[in-house]
Amino acid sequence: MPPKVLIPDLCHLIPDVRTRCGLRFRIHVKNFSNAASVHGKGDTQYTGAGILARFAFDETQAAPLYLDASIRSGKVKTDFSGNLYDGFGRAAAYNAKSTYVSAHVGAGYVINLTEQSKLDIYGQ
Repeated sequence: MPPKVLIPDLCHLIPDVRTRCGLRFRIHVKNFSNAASVHGKGDTQYTGAGILARFAFDETQAAPLYLDASIRSGKVKTDFSGNLYDGFGRAAAYNAKSTYVSAHVGAGYVINLTEQSKLDIYGQ
């Protein structure tokens, strides 16, 4: 029994359109501290994944018009504590978590200037 595909095959969704597809994963962990008059320390972590694709409207990928798109999602966590106090004697501190989702769509047009140079006009 073949394995189930969890991600749709973007590279073959549109007939007669040459596509390039990819997956993206990101993990980042950072500890920080400062040594100014207000001392503090904290952690930042984010993890995420996404799908990206580029669509060229010619089998040879030499067509001047292309589209690209991506969607990504992940989680961000950060915390901080320091020696800055309010009027009630509470130290400055926070712990924040959030989920993010973002996407983009772009279009480009390639103009051949000479055999060795091209101008790629792109907008998102």
